[in-house]
Amino acid sequence: MSLFTIARTDSVVGRKLVKRLLARGDQLLDPRALDHAAKIVDDVRARGDRAVRQAVRKFDGVATKDVATLCRRPMRVRGNELPPGFEAALERAILAVERYHRPQRRDGYRLDEDGIELRERRRPLKRVACYVPGGRAAYPSSVVMTVVPARLAGVPEIVVATPPGSYQRNAALRHTLARLGIEEVWTFGGAHAVAALAYGTESVPRVDKIVGPGNQWVTAAKYLTSSSVAIDGLAGPSEVVIVAGGDVDPAWIAADLLAQAEHDPLATALLITDDRSLARAVRREVSIQLRSLATASTARESLRNNGGALLVERMDDALDLLERLAP
Repeated sequence: MSLFTIARTDSVVGRKLVKRLLARGDQLLDPRALDHAAKIVDDVRARGDRAVRQAVRKFDGVATKDVATLCRRPMRVRGNELPPGFEAALERAILAVERYHRPQRRDGYRLDEDGIELRERRRPLKRVACYVPGGRAAYPSSVVMTVVPARLAGVPEIVVATPPGSYQRNAALRHTLARLGIEEVWTFGGAHAVAALAYGTESVPRVDKIVGPGNQWVTAAKYLTSSSVAIDGLAGPSEVVIVAGGDVDPAWIAADLLAQAEHDPLATALLITDDRSLARAVRREVSIQLRSLATASTARESLRNNGGALLVERMDDALDLLERLAP
């Protein structure tokens, strides 16, 4: 299969790609991942800190005698340690997410009928954990997209869990955590982190809800613990479907496709268009941008598996296909 397939939806290749994408939900809860995660979750629930220490050594590569030492309080990073333009981009992102979520805040309502008063009262959860993945890369954006809504909701205790390697290597991640006022960061990841936060251990206080994306082990653990802790949902691999035609900058489309393809070999990055010349231009731009992308190997595998461009006769057909795919 080519790196960036361009195919008509009515072709053999196009029909196969659509069929594969429509079935991608089957990957959400892999039976092997569920079985493996269940062993970890049950062990952490039963043995607490001892199980966490063993899992952290095995999966995170960190040996510790005291789980409490895995908790960090991040400090802001000096400007010259951050990527150029990062601080300004971070502030724009925070403002954008705040603008989007602020209108969702409300106090509830009251209904008076036949002498009976019914009232909805909305109160913030006390303690929420934001999971920030970091196995393949570090994602300050995940911090913004989970912490900001929790803060707007008035959650008094917001904690973060993220793999130790990502936390240590990525100054931008630490800076983002500090900028958003996070004072409790647990530097472990995977199913054992979810279990520790869901059930609590001798060192890790349990939380009321766990939000944020993660790999198949994290998703499986969230599913397995969801009878004891609230979760935001079961996130599959990252995906984006872009509908475009006419005078559109192919470099922008390529960048958006790669921004999702770089997350996971199972990610979906698809363009739907009625313009073959645009599809070819995007394919060229993808090849160019891959040369300087640090996560190029993952992005290439993702594009080969679930990426490319589908050509339709009319833009109305594009919208119909978009609804079927439901990205």
